[in-house]
Amino acid sequence: MYPRREMLELVIIDGKTRGIITRNLITGEIERHSAHAVVLATGGYGTIYYLSTLAVNSNPSAAWKAHKKGAFFANPSFIQIHPTSIPQLNEYQSKLTLMSESLRNDGRIWVPKKKDDKRVANEIPEDERDYYLERRYPAFGNLVPRDVASRAAKERCDAGYG
Repeated sequence: MYPRREMLELVIIDGKTRGIITRNLITGEIERHSAHAVVLATGGYGTIYYLSTLAVNSNPSAAWKAHKKGAFFANPSFIQIHPTSIPQLNEYQSKLTLMSESLRNDGRIWVPKKKDDKRVANEIPEDERDYYLERRYPAFGNLVPRDVASRAAKERCDAGYG
């Protein structure tokens, strides 16, 4: 494992990947690493989404370099997204912050019932809040699986309710 490295190139010998060339992101040195096999565990490429909680340097560059050398790239749509994030406070914050699971577990996931409501959250009375997870999944409420909750949150936001 080579943390804090940027993969520059795959080393291919007789049609098989036998190593990588990297740049040390601390020192700037170019390094070579040989191996019997190479596993790219480079993190996600979720920064393709406008709002992402991933580090800014989490990008698909290593996967793309491997694909250009002939590696297969399957199921790129299977990445985890969380539309339930808190926007950056100022320019000193490098990325979005993921809302705590405790908010969801505590029943605090709601959107305004009125589409395109511009009021801040604490100005919206309880009877004007749509607890959409509880409404859509009465048996589970806010305790639905994360992927279901995330998908439902994105749907409500995309529809103009949050």
